[in-house]
Amino acid sequence: MHMNFRQLEVFVSIVKFHSFSKAAEELYLTQPTVSAHISALEEEMGVQLIVRSTKAVYPSAAGAVLYEYANNLLMMRDRTYYAMKNYPEMLTSTLEVAASTVPAEYILPKLIHEFTQQYPQVLFSMRETDSGQVIRRVLTDEVMLGFTGTTMDDDKCQFQEIAKDRLVIVAPNTEAYAQYPRDAFPEDALRTAPFLQRMLGSGTRKESDAYLINCGVNPADLHTVAYFDSIESIKRAIEQGMGIAIMSEISVLDTEQQKKVLVFRNENPFMHRRLYCVYRKERQLSPTAELFVKYLKDTCQ
Repeated sequence: MHMNFRQLEVFVSIVKFHSFSKAAEELYLTQPTVSAHISALEEEMGVQLIVRSTKAVYPSAAGAVLYEYANNLLMMRDRTYYAMKNYPEMLTSTLEVAASTVPAEYILPKLIHEFTQQYPQVLFSMRETDSGQVIRRVLTDEVMLGFTGTTMDDDKCQFQEIAKDRLVIVAPNTEAYAQYPRDAFPEDALRTAPFLQRMLGSGTRKESDAYLINCGVNPADLHTVAYFDSIESIKRAIEQGMGIAIMSEISVLDTEQQKKVLVFRNENPFMHRRLYCVYRKERQLSPTAELFVKYLKDTCQ
């Protein structure tokens, strides 16, 4: 014989009422049936769970431990039943997510499209902001899921990889920059060229600063001429010859193919990064959010 939910229900009821007869009454069972369930449970566990005396009925030390686990198991059973019973209706809700620029504009549209092809009743609402704000909104429960180009040291968050990316150096398509090898943009040129930067809080900015420091270039010493929120604005500024920038490769592929800019792929471990789905570890995700997270795990391996 194996432990079952009915035995746990009987056990929890006896502990709650300190009585076999009241437990039998609550569960619409006879008292002998209640006693049989407890005897079978104690035999299965190999320990005494209920102390019976002429004056009181109470859990043993082992029974007190089981009581906590039994309550959790019964609660999880009820939640599972509710979720499955209401699954079709629960999947019709809107899933609010926050995403930094690169995931929002170059990764998520395809993933969301493919997901909604399978689950057309799901409606997405996406807010675009920088990586720092995405993580803040996840931690404050403004959104269930976030998508970023960087991580942070916070044990409250779970980061799940959804894509690989690399950073590249992007320059105007001029003779001055065309002389450099496409896999070796000079560090001296990084120090002196007019530089276009993303705002603080951007995942790309954080990762590009790490690359520069690894190259021995202090980001504060760059010849920065402008800061931008928008990737598209930086691309247009580079096309006009305003300066160079470190950008996500996926964001400049189209501009490179049109020969509007030059792209340099310096080989350096700090130029490689990952994009993430982030959610708060202790928050119970909705069925829709759980389904989308599972879809990402299956699709983005």
